[in-house]
Amino acid sequence: MIDGLVQIFIWQGIGELVSKFILPQIPGPVIGLILLVSFLAIKGEVNPSLGKVADTFRQHLALLFVPASVGVILFLPELKEHAFAVGTALTVSVILAIAVTGLVLKLFSFKEPAYENSKAYRHEMKLLDEDRRLALQKEKQARRSKKRAKQDLDSTGDTVGENDD
Repeated sequence: MIDGLVQIFIWQGIGELVSKFILPQIPGPVIGLILLVSFLAIKGEVNPSLGKVADTFRQHLALLFVPASVGVILFLPELKEHAFAVGTALTVSVILAIAVTGLVLKLFSFKEPAYENSKAYRHEMKLLDEDRRLALQKEKQARRSKKRAKQDLDSTGDTVGENDD
């Protein structure tokens, strides 16, 4: 587990250095996290010690809300005073976040060809048509068999009736 923590701190340190010398507008931990995720994406796997640390952090993620809750309680009078502005800002930011997410998704989503135009769809329809054709043929054969059986019954009945006269 210590090995995983060391890896996280190394990536955070690299992020701090990049933030200090190259991108001062972005916080170092954010840059470190982006670099770590990029490294893991290139590597294609997460080593067990880093995975164990990540699982432990994930299990105790609720603890990260404690400082925010304390801040809300600490600044409750100011929040009450500016409740309308805070509420408006939160509402507008949520709406904008959803809209931007939708636009980005629409912009970067690749349009797949319509299923109806695909080879798989045509093959499936061909099989379905064959199944329907076979079912119709069986139905016709069943009707013919019934008709023949009825005719045979009628003809045997007629001959019996003719012999009775």
